[in-house]
Amino acid sequence: MKKLFATATTVVAVLGAACGGSPTAPQSSEMRTNPPVADVGSAPTPAPPANPVPTPAPSPAPAPAPVPTPDSTETWTATVDVQRATPGSALPPTFTVTIRGDQMRFGPLEVTILGRQGNHIYARKGQEITIEIDDGKWTVTSVDVFATGTLSSSGG
Repeated sequence: MKKLFATATTVVAVLGAACGGSPTAPQSSEMRTNPPVADVGSAPTPAPPANPVPTPAPSPAPAPAPVPTPDSTETWTATVDVQRATPGSALPPTFTVTIRGDQMRFGPLEVTILGRQGNHIYARKGQEITIEIDDGKWTVTSVDVFATGTLSSSGG
């Protein structure tokens, strides 16, 4: 009897699987290989996310008012010690050197200061003129002039 029961149960299980897995609703072979897909067309579409309103960036703090500074002009007297120059381009034997900010008037020459540390100054005018000042001694190098000399304080 047990053997017959086990055999009958096996037959029912095999038939149930062959008929689509449900004794009351058999499925075709097409339905078993392509299971039904839920219809998403009838589902309500979710609302789009709300666009966040950007908060304005804080305005930058106003720039502080400039602090008045005393006259930042420096003045020295330069004396030529050695000079090689083409005619008409020589520096005078003594002349005034004036510095305002990053600009320097070295006698008749006007140059821009590119580097400065204390009384060590490096200035140029393009590729034409180079002036170096180092602790009271100076050198001018250009196509027309090569000169060295000394500086002394003019007060200011």
